[in-house]
Amino acid sequence: MVAKESFWGALGRTAAKSVVAVGVAGAGIFCVVVLLAGVLAALNPPRDPDSLATDYVAGARGNGNHLLAVPVRGLILGEEQERGLFAPTDVTYGYEVQRELELAAEDNSVKGVILELDTPGGTIYGSRAIADAVATYRERTGRPVLAWVSGLAASGGMYAMSGASTILADHGTLVGSIGVIFGPITHYDQVVATDGGILGGGVETRNGITEEYITAGRGKDLGNPYRPMTEEERATLQQGVDRSYGDFVATVAEGRDLDRSAIVEQIGALVYDEATAVDLGLVDEVANRRTTYDRAAELAGLRPGNWQVKRVDRDSGSLLDALGARFGLEATPASPCVQGPQLLAVHGTPPRACGQ
Repeated sequence: MVAKESFWGALGRTAAKSVVAVGVAGAGIFCVVVLLAGVLAALNPPRDPDSLATDYVAGARGNGNHLLAVPVRGLILGEEQERGLFAPTDVTYGYEVQRELELAAEDNSVKGVILELDTPGGTIYGSRAIADAVATYRERTGRPVLAWVSGLAASGGMYAMSGASTILADHGTLVGSIGVIFGPITHYDQVVATDGGILGGGVETRNGITEEYITAGRGKDLGNPYRPMTEEERATLQQGVDRSYGDFVATVAEGRDLDRSAIVEQIGALVYDEATAVDLGLVDEVANRRTTYDRAAELAGLRPGNWQVKRVDRDSGSLLDALGARFGLEATPASPCVQGPQLLAVHGTPPRACGQ
């Protein structure tokens, strides 16, 4: 006699089989990923931290006079804490750029540096690390650093490049946003319930949720878990923002030979098109990539045609990057985050905080 299985028994048995199947499939996928990572690691061994990997970009290939192009693209952070398999691809680490300029200063074949920027800015310390590196490189070597903007150099980008010998901006470029922002500070007004359900749940309030930012710089922005800030807290945060803003303004004023009051009262924290940026003194001239390379060679005292541009080739160590380099695949940029809230020199919507 064959016993009949109840509906719930059949359902439980099917579910158990599904879990086992998913587990086996997951283990198989994990093994494939690990195998791929191992193969790619063998094909792309770790690079010497005391040397620069570069790619030819323009000029007389093989020429002994190098102009080093250093990309500053995406969100500017301080330094990478952990690479992992899927590291962000749309991030520049300020202390990594600093190390690259230190190595460039030790290389006599490098006659000048070109910062290539397309960034909304980022953390204060990451942006300041690049600005300090530019100043140190120029003082140590006497060689020029030319900054070239294609797309956007706002906030921390402006901070980073302000001490360059010359700043050029391509057509259709935006420059500016000299300001500091802190946040977001989130406030759930009169919490009724919290739910950590299977889909993540949420927070129920009587009067809604607000996010607030503490800012410095005219037009920088104003926007905000469970209580509003006190006036003392607000004043303390504002004091820190104002001090960072003062340092930012002083750095740009010195680097661009501008009056501080003009930055605060006239330029503010807005972004400007390339022509207006020239009029305001934030940029020296409008130029495309080819003209930029010619100007960099001229600043370095090199004869026409007697130079080549080589760009720093950074290996983020991510599986996506390795796959892209090896098989011609295009990696989707990961969403960078900040351990936040914190002081930022960034234009537009601040990056999300890790874990939120």
